[in-house]
Amino acid sequence: MANDALERPPERRGTPRRDNEVVWLPAVMGLLVFQTLTLVHGVQTPLPEDVQVVYVASLGLVSMSVLLLLVAALRQSQLWRSLAVSVLAIGVAADVFVATSAATGAILEAALTGLLIVAIWATVWSITGSHSAL
Repeated sequence: MANDALERPPERRGTPRRDNEVVWLPAVMGLLVFQTLTLVHGVQTPLPEDVQVVYVASLGLVSMSVLLLLVAALRQSQLWRSLAVSVLAIGVAADVFVATSAATGAILEAALTGLLIVAIWATVWSITGSHSAL
């Protein structure tokens, strides 16, 4: 009977909790590093001034998302997590806009692609049940 107790693994109560910061923070930091390196080294095709402004804004949004994820980890707050991921979604959509406009030169199609990314992100977020406070 004593050997039987030693062989069984301890019972776990509930599922282990994984915070969003564990998943999102490394990815957002990687995106931020990539954006910064692209800004420092420049892009191959010259971008119009409006697209450059959107690029700098997307860099700022991703930076703000990093800070909000750190605050969410500190505060253990679902509201901060939701806000950080929402800001990240807008920053990624702005990045998609910049990449699409640089590749095609079409501003309208690039804007529609960025909006499509936000719509897909919001749909997946709502389907997966993120328990968002927003």
